[in-house]
Amino acid sequence: MVKANVIRAAQEQDVEGMTRVLNETILIGVTTAHDRGFDYDRMLDVFISPPQGISCYVVCEGSCVLGFQALKWANQDWPGENTLPQDWAIISTYVKQSHHGRGVGAALFVKTLLAARTARVRWIDATVRRKNIECLAFYASLGFEDYKLEQLTTSKCRVLGGG
Repeated sequence: MVKANVIRAAQEQDVEGMTRVLNETILIGVTTAHDRGFDYDRMLDVFISPPQGISCYVVCEGSCVLGFQALKWANQDWPGENTLPQDWAIISTYVKQSHHGRGVGAALFVKTLLAARTARVRWIDATVRRKNIECLAFYASLGFEDYKLEQLTTSKCRVLGGG
C-alpha cells in the first residue's frame, strides 16, 4: 500500500527513476502517446520543470520511484487542433507496471488536486489512448468524465470550478 511510501515533489535526483518508469511504459506500446524514450534532459523539460508546469509529484519506496504525476497549464501556443482554454491544465500519470492497481496514482492525485486548486485551475484534462482501458478506468475513478472521443484517444476532464 502507498501509505508506507513517500510522496513528494519531483526533484532532479528522481529523473533516472522517472525515466525508467516512463520508458517501461513506452516499450509496452499502445498505452501512451509518447513513441520515443525519454532521457535525462527530456524528462526535466517535459515533466519536472516545463514552462507551463504546475506540479510534478513522485511516489518513492526508498530510492525507487514507483510512479509520478505531472500537471501543467494547457499550452496557449499549441500549434495543432484542440487548443484548450487558459484555465485548463493537463495531467499525466505514470506508474511502474508492477505497481498498477495498488493506489499509487490515486495517492499522487491527492497532492496534484491540491496543487491544481492552489493554482486556480478550473478544469483538468486527461487525454488517454483508447486502448488503455486501465488508465481510462483510473481517471474515471477520480471523477473524470469523457468530453471528447477521437479515433485514438478519449479526453476526460475533471471540473474543479471556482476561479
